[in-house]
This record gives sequence, structure tokens and C-alpha cells, in this order.
Amino acid sequence: MTIALKPHHLEAAYDCLRAMPPFDGWSGKLPEGETVEFHVTRARDHFGWHQSFKKSHHLIAVSSTNVGHLVTLMHVMGHEMIHLYQSEYGYETKGATHNADFQRRQRLLCKIHGFDFGILR
Repeated sequence: MTIALKPHHLEAAYDCLRAMPPFDGWSGKLPEGETVEFHVTRARDHFGWHQSFKKSHHLIAVSSTNVGHLVTLMHVMGHEMIHLYQSEYGYETKGATHNADFQRRQRLLCKIHGFDFGILR
């Protein structure tokens, strides 16, 4: 049995992680969940994705095809939140979606929460 993901589940996962390390200790705060768009997709080729339309307008989507357990949802959400943070505060680099800053933040997220670093790189 798996979770039948709904957008409010994504927002709850986001808000939970936003209140915890490492996100709560970073300079610059992530926007509140109610200001982020959350979509559930059925994509087979990815777990999730983040898109920034303009500064402070963010969309996070998670695939219900690939994410059916809470631990996977939290890992994917954390991964996408790093993308959101980088977009919001200018840490992205053109052509490198997982640059050195992203890798460092992802390793920290995985260490703190016990996620497998190798799964979502």
C-alpha cells in the first residue's frame, strides 16, 4: 500500500522540513508553504521538480508514480527545497542543476535526516 499523494501532503512535507535543520539554520528563509504551488504528477522519468517563474513564485511537483512512501516524499521534497533555496538566493549556476553548492547542501540534508545520498543526485 502506498500514499495517494495530494498537494496538501506536499505542502505538509515542505512545512515540516522548513522548520527543521538544515533549512531552519540557513541564512535567508524559505517561503512559507502556503505561498508555494504544489502539484502531484504521474511522471515516470523523475521523482520531482522545482520551477521558479520569477523570484518568489515557486512550483514544486512530485510524481505519485515514483513516490508512494513518506520517507521518499521527505527526501524528494528536501531535494526540491534545495533547488528552491538556490533559486531564491542566487546560488544556481547556468547549466548545472546540481552544482557544488547543491551537492554540499544535499549531503548535509541526507546526513541529518538519514536519506541515501546516492538516490537523488
